[in-house]
Amino acid sequence: MEPPIPVHHARGFDMGEPRPRGLVRKNSKLQTQVEVLRCRLGKPNAIPDTTLGPAKNWTPIYYAVYHQREAALTHFLRHGSSPDDTEGVGQPPLCIATANGNLEIVKILLDAGANVDATTRAGETALHMAIKNNHTDIVDLLLEAGPELEVHTTDTNETPLHYAASKSGSLATIVSLLRLGAKYDSSNSRGQSPAEAALLANNIQGAVAIIRAAHGQRNKLMKEKDLLLKHVERNQGRFSLGNELIADIFSAACDPDSTVLIEAIKRNDAGLVEMFLNKGADPDRATAKGDRPIFVALECAAAPVVQTLVKHKADLAVRDAKGQSVLQAAFEGSFAQDKDSMSAILDCLLSNGADATVTYQDGTTLLHRAVSSRFGYPKVAQLLLNSGVRVNALDGNGNTALHLATHSRPCIDVLLKRLSEEGISTIETLLIQKVDKRTSWNCVGHEDHDGHDALYYAITLRKAKFVEALLKSGAMFSLKEWVPGRGPLDASVESDKHVTKLLAQHEWMRRASVVRRQSAGPEMESQKSPFATMFPVKDLRSMITMGLSPNALPKTSLGSSLLWAILRQIPLQPPLPPKYLFDALHLILEHRADPNVGTARGGRRTPSPQASAQDLPLTLHTLTFLLEEYPTVDADLVTLLLTKGTKLSLASPFYGGRYPLHSAVKANRIDLVDEFLLQRADANCVDLEGRTPLLIAAEKGFWEIAEALLSRGAKVDLKDAEGNTVLHAAAVGGSQRIVSALLRAGCEASVVNGKKQTPLQRVSDNIEAKEKDKIVYMLKSAEARESADAIRKAQIKKEAKAPEVKTKEKNEHKVKAREQTREPRKDHARQQQARPSDIDKPLPVLDRSKVTLEGKDDKRNSSAAELADWLALSKMMDNI
Repeated sequence: MEPPIPVHHARGFDMGEPRPRGLVRKNSKLQTQVEVLRCRLGKPNAIPDTTLGPAKNWTPIYYAVYHQREAALTHFLRHGSSPDDTEGVGQPPLCIATANGNLEIVKILLDAGANVDATTRAGETALHMAIKNNHTDIVDLLLEAGPELEVHTTDTNETPLHYAASKSGSLATIVSLLRLGAKYDSSNSRGQSPAEAALLANNIQGAVAIIRAAHGQRNKLMKEKDLLLKHVERNQGRFSLGNELIADIFSAACDPDSTVLIEAIKRNDAGLVEMFLNKGADPDRATAKGDRPIFVALECAAAPVVQTLVKHKADLAVRDAKGQSVLQAAFEGSFAQDKDSMSAILDCLLSNGADATVTYQDGTTLLHRAVSSRFGYPKVAQLLLNSGVRVNALDGNGNTALHLATHSRPCIDVLLKRLSEEGISTIETLLIQKVDKRTSWNCVGHEDHDGHDALYYAITLRKAKFVEALLKSGAMFSLKEWVPGRGPLDASVESDKHVTKLLAQHEWMRRASVVRRQSAGPEMESQKSPFATMFPVKDLRSMITMGLSPNALPKTSLGSSLLWAILRQIPLQPPLPPKYLFDALHLILEHRADPNVGTARGGRRTPSPQASAQDLPLTLHTLTFLLEEYPTVDADLVTLLLTKGTKLSLASPFYGGRYPLHSAVKANRIDLVDEFLLQRADANCVDLEGRTPLLIAAEKGFWEIAEALLSRGAKVDLKDAEGNTVLHAAAVGGSQRIVSALLRAGCEASVVNGKKQTPLQRVSDNIEAKEKDKIVYMLKSAEARESADAIRKAQIKKEAKAPEVKTKEKNEHKVKAREQTREPRKDHARQQQARPSDIDKPLPVLDRSKVTLEGKDDKRNSSAAELADWLALSKMMDNI
């Protein structure tokens, strides 16, 4: 047997440990030479590190390791070859085996006592090589051999931990190295610690593990902790890090005297704050120094962080170390000079119960601070006033907030709006016009040295009551100066809305009175419409923008609806320009004017006995009014009204209950009739006289409209209140084309109206003779056909009923005969019932005294006696 392999143990190795049977070899010199030759001539394997390739002074054991010949390596080791770099070539066999990644070769070398800390010319140990080449199984094997963990490479001065930190997916190796005592603060040639190397390699989890090893060491890895947190700030928005990893990072990098929530707040990151709070962080937990999260946020974070803490129920009643409340601390924070942030922060705090009435030691309120020259925040002042701070509160020097707000006009305006309006009665007294104009104290039109009157100041101070009083007293203004966007008023602000609405309403009433006066004056042919002149579309737009409601106008002669105020101008002279009419209606419909609102008008007087009923106010609606009063109305205007929701199902009693479709037919507007029918207007709607649109078209002779209505399902058998059908109306209208279409549609020519007249009898004498002849011919032909059809139907009906008649007569005869047979019996029964009962009568006595017998034995006489007895008995029985 071959002697055992000489072992140079770098760690404890039991020399008496039984050897594997596979390592037993015979002592053969020839075998050794064969193994050497195989190793030298073997096919080389690819090795990652080119510095570990074959060299001139390699011994056979190098080749065995390089070519991964386990049997040859075992043979050489048993014959006394050293497992280490005895030749000084700077290529330890253990490093070559590790670079190759052959676990078995590494194990054989370690079992043979190879130096686990042997280095290459670059200063790398086998552990460096295993980590660099991601051979985790070899790393575990080498760590079991107890290597030196602080060996630095020659050029880069890196330890195995540096190597592991620079590799992604090496968290397990890093943890193992740290657990075995690898130093987390050693530096490479660039002054980088393993943690910094991990961050540069984007190995965040590895960096967290290394930094966590320094937890509790206040002054260790400070730079790395800061770099780690900055990495989170850079990458969080891209979702490259999970919440768990971020939490681990903060936990590792957090100062021992702080908390992860505080650190997230210091970085002004509302997302991180939200995450930690959702993971259970206490929003009221103070640090070792007593810093509370809410005060840290007010000191160094913006509104979103504060809002997040408040959302998670942070205590707003606490005080800081200086005794300040949360609101007072907000005025001392880093965002105190940002008015938008301050408005958002205080709005959040106040709406969640923060006490707005706290004061400083000198009596100054938060309102004093908000309007002071240091801040001058009108929005914050408004928030404080809404939260109960008194506008007239005095500080230690006797100043109100208004004394301190002289530098800021917006702040003054906010405070003045809050002041009591008790002085309105005094203002109204001064504005009253005296009967004697010479002693009038009315100063409504007086102006100051800047050219501003009282109304100007009342408007700019948003004093709605003052504005109303001044307007009632005749104060004048120019509409264009106060249109939102041009002047100082903002229609989006509630207080401004009230003022602008007052101005718009007053301007409407003033101009409406002018229109009324001009309309009542003498008419002029060349004069423009007073309404269009006084209410240009741009001014209407301005007034609506300022708050004039199209559906609720102030009380004037023009009514309460802006839509009808415009429509009522249509019949007047001079007329409204068509473009103005379209633009004005488009404007008010865009601003939600109700297109279906009706208006009332007194009925038209007629000489009829029912005229008094017609005098009552009757309703009329938009489309019917337009078509009745303005038959040539532009179709685009009608389309606009339909687009804005105008209904076609509203009748106008003022126009005899006609619907828009009636009026369109009456105006001979085939284009509008088609449009209404497309909008599903009822083709069979009836007015108060029972007239359908088809009847009107027939009476007017509008054949195109009649055919359109027929194609849409208009009925031809309906009658009006006088019993006239559409054919009666067509006979009056004198259109043979309509008559022909109606007859084809099934209209009867022989039907009569309430006056017993047929359509033929209703043919007008005023129509053209040729047209009349055609109509008369068609109606006569139709009557003849209907008469012939009636006769034929009657004959068919009669023939169909003949067998039934015969059968019926036969059955009636049988019944009559049966009744005749039964009648005597019934009479006899009635007579018997009328007689007294024979039972109560005495039996008749046979009287034979009248029978003359010639002798005792006279048989003749005997037979006569028997006959008399029989007759008497028969008579008795009959009576019974």
